Amino acid sequence: KMKKINLKKLGIILLAIFVLLQFLPTDRSVEERDPALSLFNSHDVPEEAAQLLKHACNDCHSDYTKYPWYSSIQPVGRWMQGHIDHAREKLNFSDWNSYSEKRKNHKIEESIEEIKAGSMPVTSYKLMHSNARLNDDEKQILLNFFQSLQ
Repeated sequence: KMKKINLKKLGIILLAIFVLLQFLPTDRSVEERDPALSLFNSHDVPEEAAQLLKHACNDCHSDYTKYPWYSSIQPVGRWMQGHIDHAREKLNFSDWNSYSEKRKNHKIEESIEEIKAGSMPVTSYKLMHSNARLNDDEKQILLNFFQSLQ
């Protein structure tokens, strides 16, 4: 009997924490940027590459994240926003022209390596976004685009 009561109390406490978390919104704000800083406005991005970047990369690597419905549920929303914030720190296509030439070249090289290795987009993103799963032809389109920037 004692264990049942303790488990019941634990369940109630966990449920209360879960409910309270729903009232703590996730900060999704982005700073206002000059559109001219965007990769898409500073380079002639072929249409096929642009579509692939928008479907497979922009949710994490730009200021134009399309949040799925479940990102409003905590703690999932905070976990996702942490990943997005980290990804934007690493590479933000919305901020591309603020980068030095050295940093741009490094990001281009990293992008090529990540695509070749199949490590981008990350597996957890591909599981929930089937259009982010790139086949070999799509990977080659992105590789060709990034290589054209070198």
